[in-house]
Amino acid sequence: MALTRWEPPVGMRSLRDQINRMFEDVMGSTLTMGLPLVDVYQNESEMVVEAELPGLELKDVEVNATTDSITIRGQSRYEREVTDENLFRSERRLGMINRTIDLPTPINPEQTRASFKNGVLTIRAPIAEGVKPRKVEISEAS
Repeated sequence: MALTRWEPPVGMRSLRDQINRMFEDVMGSTLTMGLPLVDVYQNESEMVVEAELPGLELKDVEVNATTDSITIRGQSRYEREVTDENLFRSERRLGMINRTIDLPTPINPEQTRASFKNGVLTIRAPIAEGVKPRKVEISEAS
C-alpha cells in the first residue's frame, strides 16, 4: 500500500494564508522571529522567492524544493571574545533558521535554482509545465 501526501483543498490553503496574515498584522514580526523574511511572487514562467539572510554565508544555507513548497534552512553563528559578564545587550538572533514556504502554483523542483548575494537568497522555480496557461486556437464553426 502506497502512502500519498495529503494536500489541503485550495480554499483551505487560502484560509490558512489569510489567518497567518491576520496574526502577522496584529502581532507584527514576532511570529516570524528567527525565520527569514521573504517576498514570494510569480511571473509568466516561474515562482520567485527572495529571502533576507543577513550575516549568513553561502556554506551555511540549504534550499530544498518540492512541487508545492520551498524550504530554506540555515545556521547563523559568530564568534566573539566577550564573556557573558561583560555583555550588556545581545539582540542578534543566532542558531538554526528553518522556513517552509507553501507555493500557490506547482513548480518543477528539478529545475529550481538559487543564488546568494549580499545576504539575499533568490530562488527561481519554473512553473510546472501542465500548469502554465497555453493559448488555445479558436477555429470558425461551420
